[in-house]
Amino acid sequence: NFCFSLISISYGLYGFGYVILGTFISTMARETTGLETTEMYVWLLVGLAGIPMVIFWPWFGKKIGNDLALFLACAIMGLGILMPVLLENKVGITLASILLGSTFIPITALALLEGQSRYSGSIRVSTAILTSSFSVGQMIGPYFGGFIIDLFNSYNVALTISSLSLFIASILMINPIRFVNSKFTNIP
Repeated sequence: NFCFSLISISYGLYGFGYVILGTFISTMARETTGLETTEMYVWLLVGLAGIPMVIFWPWFGKKIGNDLALFLACAIMGLGILMPVLLENKVGITLASILLGSTFIPITALALLEGQSRYSGSIRVSTAILTSSFSVGQMIGPYFGGFIIDLFNSYNVALTISSLSLFIASILMINPIRFVNSKFTNIP
């Protein structure tokens, strides 16, 4: 099924994209001049930002369709991961932490729901396929990110690639059936 394949690829790109910042945010804070004091609270911000969003995003997904909510959440996360590149200061890493936290858990939940709606077989099988795709991205991301960070002696290139993967993932999250019969049909 083409629509399910797209979300599977997207979920893998999402796993790859989010995990680079997720893996290296504390190290980046510790090693980057001027950000040292942020190390102790970046993960606190990620967690606090996530608490209200586990309620908001599913509600929003019901209003506009899970695929569009996923599109927006992945794009917001992509922008968040780009923040430390664009703003190389405490504001950049703080925004990155907040935007990562406000999208990470909801994307995971919404992607599994959207995948189940696109898969014609068992929910267990769709969840297994999506989780496998996500896992491959999660395994490749830290290795790739660490290699690129060492190669360029900077986090910026790895974060930029991470952000681009999330922007691509956001586009692939949109269900193409939305465009078949009429433009922008709401698919809850």
